[in-house]
Amino acid sequence: KHRCMSPYQMKVRPKVEPEQVKVEGPGVSGKGIPASLPAEFTIDTSQAGYGDLEVQVKGPDGYPRKVKVADNGDGTFKASYIPDDCGRYKVNVKYGGKDVPHSPFQVQAFATGSAEKCQITEGIQHSLTSGEEYCITVNAQNAGYGAVTCRIRSTSGSDLDIDIEDNGDGTFSIYYTVKDAGDYTLSVKFGGQPVPDGFYTFTIKTCHTIEHTTNTKYNIKQGFEYVSRAKKCALIERDESWVNIGHTNTPDVHDEMTGSVI
Repeated sequence: KHRCMSPYQMKVRPKVEPEQVKVEGPGVSGKGIPASLPAEFTIDTSQAGYGDLEVQVKGPDGYPRKVKVADNGDGTFKASYIPDDCGRYKVNVKYGGKDVPHSPFQVQAFATGSAEKCQITEGIQHSLTSGEEYCITVNAQNAGYGAVTCRIRSTSGSDLDIDIEDNGDGTFSIYYTVKDAGDYTLSVKFGGQPVPDGFYTFTIKTCHTIEHTTNTKYNIKQGFEYVSRAKKCALIERDESWVNIGHTNTPDVHDEMTGSVI
């Protein structure tokens, strides 16, 4: 026998309904956002079934920007990105492989603060070593509302990962490490505008570390820089243009185990 109210009426939804996704917040607003400050928005998929969420943000130059997406656990997601340049950004949101309503979103980032009042107090270098961490300090105490952003790009067009810390006293520290040798461009901005002396190129040189044991002798060229007592290693600068032709005199390096070398 049928139970009370039987048969039951059930609405069966398809696996994924991208048209049911709702996206809202300053990060996708047509009103504009201040450059250099985090732009946030919310993605609601609670009524859209089950599917994969994809979020991509491209800057005015057409290059992707880093996007952070956090799952709130209730079918909604919180996303954020930093518009480092002034200009138009394109925010693409897909669910189940298809664009959600109004995607891609066109967002205009406008300048804020006074970048010309910033000063790079330390860290400008044009010849660096691969694998080493470097730091650039920017004084923005008189620059007003905004934040420091930085981009380092290789000649191949790829961007490096950078950590920027707000020191809480009006200064910012930019930390970066480059692994591959080559030429790079560095651009420091405040509020989406270039800071004085904030755009330049630098070269990364690769160094070799040679492990050795006691009483082992090495013939190395003039690229030798130092011997570390703790690691007992020799650091040699790579010079691809150096060619050994015929008989040449190369220095012999001996570890004297006293902290010095001969």
